Amino acid sequence: MASERSFYRVDCDGPVLLRLEGAPPRGALGPFEHFSLFNGTAYASRDVFAHYNEHDHGWHLHRTDERCAAIQVTPV
Repeated sequence: MASERSFYRVDCDGPVLLRLEGAPPRGALGPFEHFSLFNGTAYASRDVFAHYNEHDHGWHLHRTDERCAAIQVTPV
């Protein structure tokens, strides 16, 4: 049986700020020159920022291994 899985790509020109929903409060991160999503990986200024985990329906931050429910992207 074939797996039903969505693949997507989103690109946002910056500068942008990122807020992590469901993580300890820290304010906005950034600004970043660019934000993109591709196949479950988020990039900030073209560096790996986070990976989406389908099992717990959340994002795992690449450098700190923190977790959040969503990443909010807003223009500066």
